[in-house]
Amino acid sequence: MKKLDPSALSIYRLRTSIGYGILWLIIIIVMVVLMFWMDIDIHRYVYYGLCGLLVITLYHILIQTYLSYKYYSYQINHDEITIERGFLFKRVEHIPMNRIYNVDYNVGIIMKRYRVKALSISTAAGLHAIPIVRSEEATEIRKFIKSKMVK
Repeated sequence: MKKLDPSALSIYRLRTSIGYGILWLIIIIVMVVLMFWMDIDIHRYVYYGLCGLLVITLYHILIQTYLSYKYYSYQINHDEITIERGFLFKRVEHIPMNRIYNVDYNVGIIMKRYRVKALSISTAAGLHAIPIVRSEEATEIRKFIKSKMVK
């Protein structure tokens, strides 16, 4: 089984940090408005809640992203693609090559910097993804799958 590209951990952490950074910015703006412009007293329970949110933020940035990276693997054979993911609840997806009708890759702003792509594999059952693969490898995988697809 192949693992995700090593830059996946950095990308996961950066994405999560950006999301939580926006959330914290909104919370700080609301608190400043409530405290200074509307002259509302913020109770200590709000501070306790913010400390709890800080713990959740750190958990997601440091631990959850690592677990997502560590417990994700895939394998591409001549007849199927196998994707395994999950820490507590393992999820294994077997995608037969003859059921695939489209393969695309996506490149976001952050992914472009790390020279990686996300593969999207479309079947009648839905969309499957290999989230972070080196650009050259993604192109090779796409060509291989396209050659095995039923015309």
